[in-house]
Amino acid sequence: MHTGAGSAEQAAATQLREALLLHQAGALSEALAIYEALLATSPEPHSLLRLAGMAQFQSGAVEAGVLRLRQSLALRPEDAEAQTNLGLVLWSLGQRVEAQACFDQAIAVQPDYWPAHLQRANARSEQGDFAAALLDYSAIIAAPDALAERAEACYKRAHALRMLGRFDEALQDCLQALALQPDNADAHHQYAHVLDDLRQPQAALAAYDAALALQPDSAVLHYSRGNVLADLEQLDEALASYDMAIALQPDFVAACNNRGVVLRSLMRLDEAMASYEQAIAWRPEEPEAYFNKAMICLLSGQYAAGWRLYERRWDCSLRAVRLLTDRPQWRGDFSLVGRSILLHAEQGFGDTLQFCRYAVFLAAQGARVILRAPQPLLRVLATLDGVSELLDEAAALPAHDCHCPLLSLPMALGTTLASVPAAPAYLRSDPALAATWAQRLGERNALRVGLVWAGGERPGQPDVWRAGLRRNIPLQALAPLKLAGASFYSLQKGAAAEAELAALQAAGWAGPQIIDHSAALEDFADTAALIEQLDLVIAVDTAVAHLAAALGKEVWLLNRFDGCWRWLLEREDSPWYPSLSVFRQQAPGDWSGVVDAVRQRLLARLG
Repeated sequence: MHTGAGSAEQAAATQLREALLLHQAGALSEALAIYEALLATSPEPHSLLRLAGMAQFQSGAVEAGVLRLRQSLALRPEDAEAQTNLGLVLWSLGQRVEAQACFDQAIAVQPDYWPAHLQRANARSEQGDFAAALLDYSAIIAAPDALAERAEACYKRAHALRMLGRFDEALQDCLQALALQPDNADAHHQYAHVLDDLRQPQAALAAYDAALALQPDSAVLHYSRGNVLADLEQLDEALASYDMAIALQPDFVAACNNRGVVLRSLMRLDEAMASYEQAIAWRPEEPEAYFNKAMICLLSGQYAAGWRLYERRWDCSLRAVRLLTDRPQWRGDFSLVGRSILLHAEQGFGDTLQFCRYAVFLAAQGARVILRAPQPLLRVLATLDGVSELLDEAAALPAHDCHCPLLSLPMALGTTLASVPAAPAYLRSDPALAATWAQRLGERNALRVGLVWAGGERPGQPDVWRAGLRRNIPLQALAPLKLAGASFYSLQKGAAAEAELAALQAAGWAGPQIIDHSAALEDFADTAALIEQLDLVIAVDTAVAHLAAALGKEVWLLNRFDGCWRWLLEREDSPWYPSLSVFRQQAPGDWSGVVDAVRQRLLARLG
């Protein structure tokens, strides 16, 4: 009797080991058949119920899997592994509150059951509660007996730290994860993300390649690699990575959308539009694709469609800041007579300077116009016609009947290319400031030229930073503009660009002497007063170019190959600013042709 019982137990143990191996290999139906057979005779079935439940869930029999897990827990509620497994299943089903309760219960009954800590941390991180997730990840990493979970906790904690902007700490976690598991593709992937955050794209690319060597069929890895290749301006290679991601995952919306962005950068506009359309076909409410379609429509001068699609910016990341108000947005759909309308800045300084021009037209419709804008713009905006009240965007909201974001005004007013309100000048410099600057600059004995070679750095906006890599021109490239009869004045702000100028001047560069009064430019009113003393402003696509053109000053805009939509296609003039001329790159990254054209125009101007 005893020998028979022992043989049966040994046979059952052998069958269980076989089932576990099959389960781990993904042979779910075969493993499940063995679990079911063992359940029929097992005196203590709770472990088998847990295993069978997970096999059923993983094979698609979701309800049956949940039932088996609950049966297992009914027999042994203190089973932390079963609680954790049920939590994972419920989380995947979107039952997040109950899933979190399962993880909490698993930890309550077995505080050192580290898989439960790991899954609770992952759940918290996925919900955006990164600070809480850090607590669990940190507990795992510090625990001597959590070796099996430590590597994953390290690179997952790195993700949470990244989301909190703590990139240097995230880097150390990735290095620890890779020291523990050098062949972990997910750890390499997270390491690449951190390097990209730290603006080390070449190192990030190497990390993506290491991850792909371990996991070559990962669509997400190919997509991420495409993103860093796009940052490196290796656009054809980026396209190939996006194509591979889509081949591996045919409904990969983000890859399709970013593929369109790269095609737009190459000015292959029809192909870019087709890529956005495909993304929308896969996900009809995909806001980024609609927004990107707007960019092409506006660039092409299709303003009616472009302005309408541009309203999708509110659903996109880092595009615009909503106004928290319960008043209706004016879309040109009701009379403004006797109403107060709050116009509010939503994006960069240049956007505000360009679109504040509409205030006077709303005042002409009978509105009391209130303009809310960033503090550095307030003094120069005080010269704008049509505004009854001007206030800092940091101030409390005033009473108002309706509101409109500045960049929604063209849609509300039905602006077309033919009807762009292009006054020769709609802003003015302060006379007292202008007199001060006139005295500071002294007698005019040469053509006075203002220079701007770099846009704002905006460290919190990576998409703006990446565009800046293309729109900024190395100051060294402007050396050929050194011409007799022209004096150059820096209108440039920003630590990096100011340091670039100082370094070149210290090295005795061969370009024109640049007189630098930037330290005295406290806000845009100071810059406007300095511009008033100049004859010409040469600038890349920045707020200062908008300011100078809004003042009616002659502006020569140095435009990148894939220029902003507002400068349209193949035009040397602008419907927005009568005094602005566009000098456009003929190939990505090639500023030499632009500088030569500017030099020739400057020679003609001096001659």
